[in-house]
Amino acid sequence: MRERYETLAREVRRLLDPDIDPSVPAEAIYTITHRLKDEQRLCEKLEAEAQQEAVTADNFASLVKDLLGIRIVCPRLSDVERVEHFLQSLIDEKRLRLLEGPDRKQTFVLQVDPRDDLPDDIELQYSGYSSIHYVLALGESLGPSETLAGLRAELQVRTLLEEAWGELDHKYRYELVRAGAELPDLVERGFYSFAAYLQAAALQAEYLCIEVDRLRPKPADVEADAVKPAEQESPAEQLRRLVTETVGFAPTQRTLNYVSRRLGEEGMADDFELLRSEIITRDALKQFRDLYREVAGDDPFTNEEERDVDLINALNYALFSRRRGKEVGEAGARDVLVRRFVTNPPMVMLPAEMLATRIEELASERRGTARGNTAALDSLATYLVSLGMVGTDPRSLKIDLLIPVFRDRRFPSDATRELLLSYEAEDPSAHEELLKRIVELETGRKPCE
Repeated sequence: MRERYETLAREVRRLLDPDIDPSVPAEAIYTITHRLKDEQRLCEKLEAEAQQEAVTADNFASLVKDLLGIRIVCPRLSDVERVEHFLQSLIDEKRLRLLEGPDRKQTFVLQVDPRDDLPDDIELQYSGYSSIHYVLALGESLGPSETLAGLRAELQVRTLLEEAWGELDHKYRYELVRAGAELPDLVERGFYSFAAYLQAAALQAEYLCIEVDRLRPKPADVEADAVKPAEQESPAEQLRRLVTETVGFAPTQRTLNYVSRRLGEEGMADDFELLRSEIITRDALKQFRDLYREVAGDDPFTNEEERDVDLINALNYALFSRRRGKEVGEAGARDVLVRRFVTNPPMVMLPAEMLATRIEELASERRGTARGNTAALDSLATYLVSLGMVGTDPRSLKIDLLIPVFRDRRFPSDATRELLLSYEAEDPSAHEELLKRIVELETGRKPCE
């Protein structure tokens, strides 16, 4: 169970990784962390819930919503809004599925008079910060495996100052209160006042940042809602049409916003003819496609859940190549693609996990036909599960080359299926050699390449 939730955490964090998806508002995110509820806290939670209703396998997930907690900490108050909008775009694109929320915990408020009683709606028992809470699952466009589809995570978004308050309050007040201690009124009020001071500091910090932002030179932007004559396309509509015609699909609004911002940074916000003739050209796309095939072993723009990121990578490759030369552009694109597909491969369904599942299916088929040694396939499936994150252990296997194959659900080919049905060995060294052969059969590439 723990491994499944760790895989879920990695997949959600992958959606928020600017190295993988450059449209992530990286400058609005200070840190992203996650934690699994420890056994003692989980037992306490289940005991408390059991007093209200019996905890069963059917209602466990709805009762324990924070078994996996993910926290995004933002430098500024306005950054929280930017992250909120980005999360909403992931929900709209069905990359994340919203189960509950977003709920705003209005607990981090200014106190007019320290002698006043605490308002009834101030939730000081657990936390003294204002944050946005979501309960999320992986969305259907990611095609999550059955082992991940039913899992959920609680995601919180808050500012750096609110994080500081929460950490101090949890360590020095809440843990004692949870253990049954009764704190002096001075301490309770002191933490409440401390929260108010930090909120005032957060507002002052936002004001100062806004003033500094006004001093920065601003690139020209494409106005998404520009006023236009009745028969004339707005810049946003022109951009959408141009990109759609060039790459063969309609990108999401989030991707168009990123493309618009990048063009503005390069001084060509409304110069769509230049974009068509010198940036996203047929030659540039062909060069990017060759790089993509080299790293990912597949064609770009073919996978619906990844093609918007493909477009962003292709745009940045073309822009860097134009400004700093083809060699620099290729080196940068290759580095980005390696981080995306090799260092941080998609984990909705690990190749090892899917391969193990398919092999178990073949083992059942073999039992039904009395063909060969079913123990060999059982041993191979167990070995695959023990690998964990395939592509790193053992490094020589490079099973991550199979990711495009699994995405298209083309595994196993007839040749691989026959190989597995006739497999007889049960030792790890033979399993490793078999897996190398599978990679070669399914991808046309040797693992050492």
